[in-house]
Amino acid sequence: MKAKVLLVDDEPAVLACLTAVLGRQGYSVTAAATGEAALDQLERRVFDLVVTDYRMPGLGGDAVVRAIRERQDDVAVLLITGLVDELPDWLRSGPEAVRILAKPFAISDLLREAAGVLRSAPTVCS
Repeated sequence: MKAKVLLVDDEPAVLACLTAVLGRQGYSVTAAATGEAALDQLERRVFDLVVTDYRMPGLGGDAVVRAIRERQDDVAVLLITGLVDELPDWLRSGPEAVRILAKPFAISDLLREAAGVLRSAPTVCS
């Protein structure tokens, strides 16, 4: 069964590229260009994995993570960012912590991290 992935990034080229890459790997990918669009998708569907950028206009990745934890706590999350040093502590450790992938990254790193967080998360979708 294909893992259902919500991909969130405000950069159109990044969103298109990563959607294509994950899709070619067999993931069922839903793309969202804003944090607000991601929350809308989370209201309508259940995902196995959310891959989200951290810094975005409007609702950033931290707000997306908080919303996920409030709605679907068992969803795996991979946060991608070039601002690792600016992340709040709660994203790095504790009950709300997520896996973090620093930008720039190789596609192979993204695929490895996505597979790793999916293996370590409970199954959400049937």
